[in-house]
Amino acid sequence: MTAPLTIHVVDPDHQRRAKIASCAYAIGHHAEIYSGFDELAALAPEAGIVIALDDQARGGIRELLELLEQQGKGLSVVATSTQPTVENAVAAVKSGALDYIEVPLNPDALALTLEKVANDADVRSERSKRRWQARERLYVLSPRERDVLSQMAKGLTNKEIGKELQISPRTVEIHRNNALTKLKARHSAEGLRIWFESELDDDVRKTPDGWAKAS
Repeated sequence: MTAPLTIHVVDPDHQRRAKIASCAYAIGHHAEIYSGFDELAALAPEAGIVIALDDQARGGIRELLELLEQQGKGLSVVATSTQPTVENAVAAVKSGALDYIEVPLNPDALALTLEKVANDADVRSERSKRRWQARERLYVLSPRERDVLSQMAKGLTNKEIGKELQISPRTVEIHRNNALTKLKARHSAEGLRIWFESELDDDVRKTPDGWAKAS
């Protein structure tokens, strides 16, 4: 039996929300309900598993996952659909959903789903927290310091980084040392660990709403 969880039910239909919440309570979990992605994002819960309708009119489950990512929330998501298709299920799972299930649900079906995803949800939650903490640490770096760290993560030498960024190897060394100092990293390996934990791509930038792909 899965330990008690908080289930965040996101669905614009109040009857479906109530049904899933009822199933959650019936198998020993707590449920919170939300009318849509924006309401969940506004309340920004810290823990639990999200069970959300794959609302294609709202951008699909990918939109919700991106909202949670921007807030640094380590919540795992199970997508639901009244008429699931292979195409939508594959898209949701590729975006990061743990499972894709048909609604309405019954308590046994919900229990089986939670049993499948609970352990993975814990792992993803911890990974998400580390990723967000690492990104917040990297935010103190200047763009050039971040560029140098990014190139270091690719295994390039100072000379190769200098050629890539069109600066001298000595300037690369200065930016590297400044980056490590700001990160309070004792050596390059520790700085690189922070970079790898952040899972940043070169086109990801900090915005007022959180980390997001640059346009």
